[in-house]
Amino acid sequence: MNKKKRVLVVDDERFFADDAADEIRLAGFDVTVATSYTETILALEKHPYDVVTLDIMMPIGQDEDIDRSAAEFGRRTGLVLFDQIQQRWPRLKVVIVSVLGATDLRVRSLSNLGVTVLAKPVTVDELIDAVKCVAE
Repeated sequence: MNKKKRVLVVDDERFFADDAADEIRLAGFDVTVATSYTETILALEKHPYDVVTLDIMMPIGQDEDIDRSAAEFGRRTGLVLFDQIQQRWPRLKVVIVSVLGATDLRVRSLSNLGVTVLAKPVTVDELIDAVKCVAE
């Protein structure tokens, strides 16, 4: 029997994150939602995941233990999270979800390195397809 792949959906927009999680779950994955930097790190430390979907533009919460200059004063907390994931969980597959799209140099360079990047607005079907692709 195949074990379900674990997906962590990271987005500060709770409605989008919950909706995406529900649909990804219906596609056969075990899904958890995190809506902040701290929740994401705690979830990754607690359970192994196969895929993370990661929003780039997330604000820094008041209690977040993060270098604010590195996160450009909260505008790109997702990029700081991506760096942490690469350092601490290098085999973890990441799907970047970004309103910045291909015009942002850092996002473009991630795409050039083989990281899956989806530009917002993204449909749930596009997200599921990306998760299935990187989870294989």
